[in-house]
Amino acid sequence: MRAWTLVLLLGLAGCGTDDEPAAEAGAERIEIVVDAEGAFEATLIRGGSRDALAEGDLLRASGAERTLGTLRDALQRVMATPARRDDADNAVLEARLTTAPETPWKTVQWLLMTCADPGVKIWRISIRENASSAFVRVDLPRDEALRREMMKHESGRMRIKLFRKQKADPRLAFTRIRVGDRRLGHTLDLPRSEAPDPVVQTRAWQQVAKLVRAHHDPDQTQIAELVTPPPDGGDVPAADAVRVLRLFREVGYAHVHLEGAPPPLPDVR
Repeated sequence: MRAWTLVLLLGLAGCGTDDEPAAEAGAERIEIVVDAEGAFEATLIRGGSRDALAEGDLLRASGAERTLGTLRDALQRVMATPARRDDADNAVLEARLTTAPETPWKTVQWLLMTCADPGVKIWRISIRENASSAFVRVDLPRDEALRREMMKHESGRMRIKLFRKQKADPRLAFTRIRVGDRRLGHTLDLPRSEAPDPVVQTRAWQQVAKLVRAHHDPDQTQIAELVTPPPDGGDVPAADAVRVLRLFREVGYAHVHLEGAPPPLPDVR
């Protein structure tokens, strides 16, 4: 029984080539910035004004569920304005999420889930792994029927699993990448996060890209999977996970299935 599984289906709308995604002048948007320690700030941008919405620490012991609840409530208040929803009750605002390269990926997944909450319905989200990178623009599945249909396509899936190894010691921690299944797949280790060898790192990512491209068939309906299984997958740096999303988009995958650990449940005792 896989009670831990979180599932999101992303539509990869594109990879930005500029520092900012294209947006209409003066358009409202939500900006969320989360640092390497899991602390975030959410802000509503309206023209030249910035209104603070929520802040908190997603990795504080026993605090994630309350923190995410505070953010969800703040986003629901923003979305209570009719002009911020379309005729189908979906948000017309975009959320832009900026992480630090070392931000644990699980916090990004939790924030995506909060944006997709039925009371919020922010579907257009842009993600980048540091303030100087281009955004990866994604769409969360607003059509439940489409989501179910896409989940049926078992053939042609490209699965990448990410694991964080030796995470107890930041000097030794590294990301392990498994491309394909356990029996027939390929496993590669990225250099240690502290003082990584850029040549080794580049070669590892080139090998990942080669394997993904070899698997892709543009004539089939295919879904890519980014899996970060507990107990250590959620601690993979956001920079590594976002790089996989960029690679999927570059190769031509239009849909990405995210799987990982859900946020902690509230203590109801």
